[in-house]
Amino acid sequence: MTDTETALPCAAGIQHLAAALWPNADGPRRIAVVGASKNAGKTTAMLAIAAAARVRGWQVGLLTIGVDGEQRDAWLDFAKPRVTCEQGAWVVTAWPWIAQAGQKLADATDLGFGSALGPTGIARIRTRCAVQLGGIAHRGQLRRAVQALAARADVVIVDGAYHRQAAAHPDIADAVVVAVGALAGSTGAQAIAASMPTLRALAARPAASGDRTPVVAAAGALTDALVADHPDAGTFRTRDASRVLLSAAGWQALDRMGAQAVVESAIPLAVIVSNPFRPDSQGEDARWFCGALADAARGVGAPIVDVVAGLRAGPLQELATGPERNTIACAAPRAGGNADA
Repeated sequence: MTDTETALPCAAGIQHLAAALWPNADGPRRIAVVGASKNAGKTTAMLAIAAAARVRGWQVGLLTIGVDGEQRDAWLDFAKPRVTCEQGAWVVTAWPWIAQAGQKLADATDLGFGSALGPTGIARIRTRCAVQLGGIAHRGQLRRAVQALAARADVVIVDGAYHRQAAAHPDIADAVVVAVGALAGSTGAQAIAASMPTLRALAARPAASGDRTPVVAAAGALTDALVADHPDAGTFRTRDASRVLLSAAGWQALDRMGAQAVVESAIPLAVIVSNPFRPDSQGEDARWFCGALADAARGVGAPIVDVVAGLRAGPLQELATGPERNTIACAAPRAGGNADA
């Protein structure tokens, strides 16, 4: 893979992802993609989800909280995957980018709000093309954009932007996919450790019935400071996973106390996407990174998929049976990794 190329999801990776998201016809239709760090692999994960949905004959809708689809990373200056949409897909993006696409888009409609990029609109892909996504300024606009896409598409995929959990909200999505990339740390092990606060936050579940431990209800976000202020608490409760903002030190403090973080409304953490890519090398071995991530995230309970290498690991109830369960399985491995914001 050269400096001007990016690795794309392979057929086996798409199949593994689809099996985890939609083991039957009743799977989630509004999916938030969250990156545990910058350049975690969110765009590649989003493209893989879209491809899996198309295999099932579903029409796809795409949008992002930030900006997605640029050709190169602004900070590290390496190639990023373009957001290439197939005919019939729907996108929400800034109106100047809709106009720039010209005849490649159709049925464009102004959504009645905008951002620093200009008015925001929705449009249908007439001819397969790469698009740039943006135009969402806050959660209220995000909610309206998701509703507009859901009225037109079978599956809506929300790119949650770097380290933003706002998309992991019950009003926005009914499942979350988290991308974990090797660029989150100087080594693969450090990257995985740095990603665990995000994974643990998004895996938070409602309190078990009958739990009588001292409960602290967070009026807003669950933060390190709130944990430090209540050293005798047994449970910290907040509204949803998008409000669990504990750092690694915060989670360590929670663990030392023997306390738990719970939410009133939870959505499933459906899949963790493993991305071993580093721009200055071939990165960590894909098999090692996938397996190490599965070991670290064992308590999270979500399957691990490398959509580029075609690897899967972790709890494989939906993916595998018999002796293969809870092991790493590999199909059609490919060199390289997936880099994006």
